[in-house]
Amino acid sequence: TEVVIVIHFDLELDQLIGKITLCLPYSTIEPIRSMLYARYQSDQLEVDLQWINRVKKQLTDVEVELVVELGKSRIKGNDLLQIAPGDTIMLNQDVNDPLLVAVEGVPKFRAFAGISRGNHVIRLTEEIEPGTD
Repeated sequence: TEVVIVIHFDLELDQLIGKITLCLPYSTIEPIRSMLYARYQSDQLEVDLQWINRVKKQLTDVEVELVVELGKSRIKGNDLLQIAPGDTIMLNQDVNDPLLVAVEGVPKFRAFAGISRGNHVIRLTEEIEPGTD
């Protein structure tokens, strides 16, 4: 077993909020340990805006999964074995109800489906506050 250092970050960029956890083996930190004992000239830690801007820029290039949920349905296993292309499956919501939009599995918006310039699109209508859906 090896000693590790666990660092938890709460990340907030504009409207996005998330958590990052780093787990570093002590052996990777030990060579630079003396540099980590930096003294601050004031009681308040100054924010390194250049570092924040670099992180923001890197995060803007990260691809995330966005899923639009049309609805849900429950069927028996026997019925599942019988379904085929062309079958119709009843969903739990009306065609006029707003759709749930999740980002990386987290519900973030409500939206309506439509077509724009021949493409299927969604129009976001409401932001979902964390923990309310």
